[in-house]
Amino acid sequence: MLFEFFWVLRPKGLALLAFQAIDTTVAVEAIDHRVAVAYRRSPSRLAELLRDNGFTEVCRTVRQPERDERCEQAYPLVATDR
Repeated sequence: MLFEFFWVLRPKGLALLAFQAIDTTVAVEAIDHRVAVAYRRSPSRLAELLRDNGFTEVCRTVRQPERDERCEQAYPLVATDR
């Protein structure tokens, strides 16, 4: 999927991603969700995958969960290397 992002963005294009975060060495962890299974991802491990697929991480924000959320939220801003 990351490879497809790379090819659809214009050269030096930016993409802002958003996902539920987990702070471990595990890349992905399934969590119970009201509707369907959801996944938390490690921001550091995803940054490695993005780098391996031609992206540069410009910045990253990880925020604490709001009152009605169960886990941290991560927002990496990435750019294509080409």
